[in-house]
Amino acid sequence: MRALGSWLLSLAAVGLFGAVIAAVAPGKHQKTVRFAVGLAVILLVLRPLQNRWAVSLPAELAHYEAEVAGRLRAARGSAQTAAVEMVCAQTARSCELALEEIGILADVTLVPSADGARFLRAEISYEVWPDSDLCAEAAAVITAQTGVAAEDQIHR
Repeated sequence: MRALGSWLLSLAAVGLFGAVIAAVAPGKHQKTVRFAVGLAVILLVLRPLQNRWAVSLPAELAHYEAEVAGRLRAARGSAQTAAVEMVCAQTARSCELALEEIGILADVTLVPSADGARFLRAEISYEVWPDSDLCAEAAAVITAQTGVAAEDQIHR
């Protein structure tokens, strides 16, 4: 009888905990939270059959926890990649506008470092090749905007 009471209490606790977590979870994670809570409830409902089928609830939960953690790491990685790409595009556009102000029409492409913390290289493609003074001025503008040294810039 004590085992039945413990089982029912566990089921109620997981349901209550799941409802609270689902209520405070951000909108885009609601489905994931509801899925995880539903899975936990299903596993608890099946717990009395554990001895018959040799299902280990802690092992099952650890497996699902590892899978959810892996998916979260992948999502964070893709979000970071998108953020780095956005910063590169916005900075390149800012460089192009700064070059236009001094009369140089060019496309700027920036190559970020592996961690996205800085720019490794800048590639400047001119529509009309400027004279050497304007080219040096363009290199100075790119260095000022991005921190990429003149020797790490490719002008073509």
